[in-house]
Formats: sequence, C-alpha cells, structure tokens
Amino acid sequence: MLIGKNPLNEATEWFVKNIENRPEECSVSVNGAEIKYFVWGDRSKKPLLLLHGYNAHSFWWDHIAPALTESQLRLLIRETLLLV
Repeated sequence: MLIGKNPLNEATEWFVKNIENRPEECSVSVNGAEIKYFVWGDRSKKPLLLLHGYNAHSFWWDHIAPALTESQLRLLIRETLLLV
C-alpha cells in the first residue's frame, strides 16, 4: 500500500516484488531485554547492519532490502523503538 499521492496510481513492479519478500524475524535477550531484529539474505554472506532513524521503524527498509541482498551482503535490521 502506498501512502500519499501517487501520480501513477499504482506501485512499480520492483516495489511490489520487494515488499512481498519478507525477512527472517529473530530476537536475542540481552540483560533481560529482548532485542528484535530481521535478517535478509544468505547467512553465509558478509553482514551489514541497517538502523532506522528517530520516529521510524525497521519496516522502512522493506522496499530496498531485497535489492541489497542481491549483492554479496546479508542485512541485519534492528528494531529500535525508544520510548521516553
């Protein structure tokens, strides 16, 4: 689903293909706190950690992560929600 005004009134093929490709959902416990992260791509490839900015979430990488994994990379995307 696209948000906002789209002059084409449809999503491009690459966008639809990429957002249909879902990552492996993982978590690790550190000092009693669960940290959630997502893994895109082959685990034998070199890892690249992607972080989102303030007021965002890990799903902001969904539309480009599959394209990045076509290279020699495996993506780790950490969910960072800070509630203050």
